[in-house]
Amino acid sequence: MFNILDRRLFIWLLFSAFLVLLGFRLSQLTIIEGEALANQALDTRLKKVSEIAKRGEIYDRNGTLIAGNLTSYSVQFLYDQKFDEKQQKMAVDLFSLLEDDGEIIINLPIVYLDDRFVYQTDIDKRRWLLENNFEIGDTALTVFEDYRDREKIDRDIDKYAAQKIMINKGIFLPIRVKDMVFSYDFERNRFLEEYGIEKTATAQEAMEFLRKRFAIDERYSGKELYYIICLRHAIAQKGYLKYEPIRIAKNISKKTAILIQEQSVKYSNVSIVVEPIRHYPQGKLASHILGYMGKISSAREMEKYSEENGYRPSDLVGKVGVEGAFEDILKGQNGQRWIEVNVSGKYMRDVANSINDERFKDYQSKAGANITLTIDMELQAHVKDYLTRTLEALSSGGVYKSPYGDTKYKDAYPHANTGAVVVQDVRSGEILSMVSYPDYDLNLFANGITYDDFKKLQPQNARNKLAPRPLYNIATRTAVQPGSTFKMITGFAALKAGLDPNAKYRGAGYIQTRDKKPFGCWLWNRYHGTHGMLNLMQALEVSCNYYFYSVGNGYDYARDVKMPFDVGSEKIVEAAKIFGLDEPSGVEIGETVVGVPDPNRKLNNNLSILRKQLKRVADDYFSKDVADDDEKLAEVIDKIFELGKTNPTISRGDLFDFIQKECYVADRAKANKLTDLIKYDYFSQLNWSEGDTFNLAIGQGQHSYTPVQMARYVSAIANGGYLYDSTLIKEIDGKPVKREPFKFIDPDGYLKYIRQGMRRVVIGSRGSVKSYFRGFPMEVAAKTGTAEKDGKIPPPNEEDYILTYLDRIAPAVSEPELQNATDDELKNRTQHVADLYNGISNADNKQIKEGLEKDLNRLISHNYLDRGNAMIAALKQLTDNKLSDQEINFYKEDYDNFTWFVSFAPYQDPQIAVAVLIPQGGSGGYGAAVVKDIYGYYFNLKPLAAK
Repeated sequence: MFNILDRRLFIWLLFSAFLVLLGFRLSQLTIIEGEALANQALDTRLKKVSEIAKRGEIYDRNGTLIAGNLTSYSVQFLYDQKFDEKQQKMAVDLFSLLEDDGEIIINLPIVYLDDRFVYQTDIDKRRWLLENNFEIGDTALTVFEDYRDREKIDRDIDKYAAQKIMINKGIFLPIRVKDMVFSYDFERNRFLEEYGIEKTATAQEAMEFLRKRFAIDERYSGKELYYIICLRHAIAQKGYLKYEPIRIAKNISKKTAILIQEQSVKYSNVSIVVEPIRHYPQGKLASHILGYMGKISSAREMEKYSEENGYRPSDLVGKVGVEGAFEDILKGQNGQRWIEVNVSGKYMRDVANSINDERFKDYQSKAGANITLTIDMELQAHVKDYLTRTLEALSSGGVYKSPYGDTKYKDAYPHANTGAVVVQDVRSGEILSMVSYPDYDLNLFANGITYDDFKKLQPQNARNKLAPRPLYNIATRTAVQPGSTFKMITGFAALKAGLDPNAKYRGAGYIQTRDKKPFGCWLWNRYHGTHGMLNLMQALEVSCNYYFYSVGNGYDYARDVKMPFDVGSEKIVEAAKIFGLDEPSGVEIGETVVGVPDPNRKLNNNLSILRKQLKRVADDYFSKDVADDDEKLAEVIDKIFELGKTNPTISRGDLFDFIQKECYVADRAKANKLTDLIKYDYFSQLNWSEGDTFNLAIGQGQHSYTPVQMARYVSAIANGGYLYDSTLIKEIDGKPVKREPFKFIDPDGYLKYIRQGMRRVVIGSRGSVKSYFRGFPMEVAAKTGTAEKDGKIPPPNEEDYILTYLDRIAPAVSEPELQNATDDELKNRTQHVADLYNGISNADNKQIKEGLEKDLNRLISHNYLDRGNAMIAALKQLTDNKLSDQEINFYKEDYDNFTWFVSFAPYQDPQIAVAVLIPQGGSGGYGAAVVKDIYGYYFNLKPLAAK
């Protein structure tokens, strides 16, 4: 009896404890964790669907739409937990309609072609193999090793390093190096593996397998079967996101969209969605200002857009120009709606704000801000036409036709095929036109540009930095010497220093500096003529170099006496800064700013060139243990570099001792040659010299300015000294953009003399453009400039050039001998690059890794692996390094000089300023025809009477 009672008591106590625990857990779930669990349940059931905001539009100053949004129609399908016979028939009917109307639909790695199923990937692979002269049956390994041999990449080099070397040489093989399979085969196999289909299955067998997998009726075959499986595959790809609509076709015609809507009962779960697509009604016009859009690609873009701002991976973003600079306000705010899904992730219903929780509220999308530019698109179109026709006439030595007088170019400049023009309102800094030639059609980028279209926009000769590049904005990115258009600043600096503008100084032809270098005026250099006695205004009229050499140094060289004022390089540089040439112009899109000349920059630039030269000739001078050891060589070169910075005037004897003792060059003959190279070719050029100031004064040397910077500078001359920031943006959503206040830079009124000199350029008896503006119905002021461009034009293929002229460059070297030496050089270079890649991969020390990466990037940027460059090195070795670059490049074409033309009008009441740059356009006056027609159109001037 006692035992039975004890057992009952135990069971009762146990049951009581269970009830207590159960009650505790229930209270925990409902009271303590209730809210968290409820939120978790909502998060599981409810899913957000985004609604894309309309992108803000861009208008010109007159309200003309230049970047807008077209109505685009997409076909979407919403999967609702079943796909029965009715849905199969719907898929067949819908896809048939779309293809019959020429629309592009979703697809598979399998296609139905000539009444049978085939792998599209196999078709693509065969095409690639045949186009690249391989056999149909060649494997990925065969192709990869063949390219190794072609590019002289040693078989011992790791396959990953070999692939990187090929990529750096512009070779992109459709091969997954990890598995050594063609990317086409990998894509096909991944598709088959997804469904558990054998890799050896034919396309027909794969489709029959999928028919069974998706329970597709046997009466469907061929194209109809293909349509159904396309849609089923798209559904399967959604995974747990089946509540999201599937886009079957995008950007379909309005006619097709209406047909589908009219038969909406027939097409269950199918909807037509209106989506905005970026559209540029003017096509190419103002393409460099507006900029293009593209997919989120770089790590920086992923962080900024995807991670920080919630962009979708498929979103297009502004890359450059106004589209890029104002992406954050043009984008707008996407809307959202919440839907309920079941445990499989399938759509159940729209929530439609039925849940009392702010997190799950629907809201409408908000369009991005509209932007009004300062650009006048009608003017832009005319300026583009004037520049295009000028380049055509100039490159052929033809005639530029104009209602204000034709221009006959007596010489042809065949490489004058690029250019830029900037027109700025001098009263506000607003840019009215900015043209860069060549340009490109922005609509190519609206939906994501194709590879073929992008390739067409690349330069035909990538080795030539001046080759036409349609995507490149010359107006804001090309910074070059201004030539004589800088002389107004030298004159301004001299006026501030005390120059009497009416005082006359003799232009005596040429000056020989203290180090015996001659600096001649252009008139002396061409005709051995002199300009005689000139005041400032006359010197600007004739663009006398001698005059500006003299006032720039504050020395009357013709009389060999000091002038009654001091100028010098520092004051000229300071004057350039006053006109804003050391800072961005203010335009809201990207621009290049190099800055004004700087003696320290000259020192560092020349030392950097010396460092590169010493690395190139290391084998010729340094011992083998130094030349072959990157660390030892870097240490020796660093010593020479520091010596150049601290004591560039070191005597030759002391430098010789330094080379022998500190640089380990024991061979006296080699030490003598290296001493002369370092001292006379480099150290003697490091200090700022009298000649440097001469170049500074006439706009040559280290000057580098863009057309937009020059337009701003000339505007400040025209308006009497008011330096405005240049701008392209007038309003955002109808509200004027807040501007930085102008700077007044001419309190003493010196610019009136500069303007007088620029006026004389047009009307003076010796004015350089008087013939261009003869009879022109408006008073204009101008200045021409010819920027000197040294160097030779790199040919498209360096190897072809060398082999063509080998018998003249190095008659003693045979072509087979050179080819073999080039092969060896290329092997050594590829091994060196492979070692750098391996070093980077294995480096534990961050500093060492960064140093290796820097070395690698430097080599790549100098086309180290280019066969032509390797051939040059091999040719020098075969001639015992007696062949100079100048001798090798002798038969290449010279770069032509650059054309600069700056101007403002009307002279008495300036309204606009114009800056024209034509790379390789020859004489500065050749930009006059463009400017003349701009004034004629802008001011609606009456054409000249026909002769």
